[in-house]
Amino acid sequence: MLVELGFVVVIAAFWGMMNLNFIAALINVAKTTQKIDLTIRHRAVVMVGGDFARSPRMQYHAVSLVTSNLYHIISLVGVDDGNKLCEALQPHQAPREGVVIEKRGLLRLGDRKGILGAVMAIAEKCPVKPLRWVLVTICRVAIFMGYFGLELHRVMSSSLDISKPVQATTSKAPRLFVNLTIPQLVMCQTPPAVPFVVLVKVVRCVVLLFAVWPLRFAVVPLVNQFFVTNNEQSATLARIASSIRSPQVIVDWHNFGFTLLQVDHRPHVIVAIYKFFERYFCCGDVNLTVSRAMQRALTTKNGNQRIGPFMLSTPVHVLYDTAPAFFSHVSRQKAIQQLRLGTTNSVITNVPSWFICPNSELSKKGLLIVSSTSWGSDDDYGMVVGALKRLDQHLSADGRSVLKNVWLVVTGKGPTRQRFEDTVAAAQLSPAVTVSTVYFQSFLDYSTMLGAGDIGLSVHFSSSGLDLPMKCVDMLGAGLPVAAIAYECIEELVTEKSGWLFRDELALFDLLLSCLTESGQESVQKKAVYVAEHRELWEESWDRVVKPLLA
Repeated sequence: MLVELGFVVVIAAFWGMMNLNFIAALINVAKTTQKIDLTIRHRAVVMVGGDFARSPRMQYHAVSLVTSNLYHIISLVGVDDGNKLCEALQPHQAPREGVVIEKRGLLRLGDRKGILGAVMAIAEKCPVKPLRWVLVTICRVAIFMGYFGLELHRVMSSSLDISKPVQATTSKAPRLFVNLTIPQLVMCQTPPAVPFVVLVKVVRCVVLLFAVWPLRFAVVPLVNQFFVTNNEQSATLARIASSIRSPQVIVDWHNFGFTLLQVDHRPHVIVAIYKFFERYFCCGDVNLTVSRAMQRALTTKNGNQRIGPFMLSTPVHVLYDTAPAFFSHVSRQKAIQQLRLGTTNSVITNVPSWFICPNSELSKKGLLIVSSTSWGSDDDYGMVVGALKRLDQHLSADGRSVLKNVWLVVTGKGPTRQRFEDTVAAAQLSPAVTVSTVYFQSFLDYSTMLGAGDIGLSVHFSSSGLDLPMKCVDMLGAGLPVAAIAYECIEELVTEKSGWLFRDELALFDLLLSCLTESGQESVQKKAVYVAEHRELWEESWDRVVKPLLA
């Protein structure tokens, strides 16, 4: 409680200094004898409590905000771990005219300075694993609270800037250019909910108490009373006062953070505290979810027994993950050329020869399976290795197979990738079954690899049972039928028309083996046609669901 109180005091002090600058600008506007040109710019903030580049959904939100014609500044707040943002947010991509994409809010955790950085380095060397996790978590929360608090203070504050007067021509009076920047929207994802969503709501309360209300109902009327000398100045101050507000907060629920802590076997006390904050302090003015099952869990008393009642009092809308327009089916030849497969510049080193051989019908030489993961604890790739070992043993003896080779490409970056690679090496698979792991920095390269595949594979098992894997969405967007592990709400995304569901290693093996047969290939093609014909783009879905909700 003392930490929160101290944080509020610090933020309030900063707001006091900000208000002094704002008040000084107001007085200059009121006292000027020049003609006033007031420009009001609206700011939207997209915040991720982690590596911004590894949250595709929030990046797509940012791109949609750029093209929405509602905002002039899009501020990105999050962590920069050295990964690249999607191409539409890159500097060389010119945004819509008149829109600025602001990236100064991305924190580089690798640049550890000061006392907290030194403490973090010490904490990471603690030999006791549970204690190490607690110490590192405390340090990270402290760093995030300080950095994100100050950054949110900047982007959630209204600012008033006065340009130097432009000297008059012979026919026109001098003009004073005044720029008013208003924060209108903060969109943040959860998890992680703590401390980030809580921090947003605390900062917004401070905005109301120390900036919006004092400026609108005290400062502007007083300046108007004592400094204004003509109607134009008074009208300008009235526009400024009516425009000052605190931003709308939209929380995008991707999952439940406390269930991730449960899966990672964190202390029960920590899980309980996290769930308390997530339940009572993390709802937005508007909430988005990735599935209808999650919407029910958040809004109804008996929505989900495992999660417990959340009963949010604010609106909850479903925005299904859908892939942007640049995801599509591509030919294998185009993928070979664009990704430079088989060359020294290829990011994939062990490309099978049957895939890149130019003198054969590539589509009939083997099956390309593409999978994507963040290599977290809720993705079971041990099951995949077991199924591939069974498949390897059957390929030479199974006369039903029309395809004799399989290539599995797993894309992503995360903590369990090395363990998977070690398990694959230990399996000693024959050349008929190739497994490659890769992390694409470019979204276009990633989408090209997916588009060249035959089927997609997802072994994401939701910690809550209520979220839908973004990677499946990417695969469907690229035109791939998807084989996904079955759990509570997965059928909202993958049906028998668009893919297959499996529950264990043996079922996955049977599924993959069937895809190598003639009848299985016909099924794959039929499902691929259905996926292509029933695809909805992210841009269409966002305009239909989110845009009408923006205040």
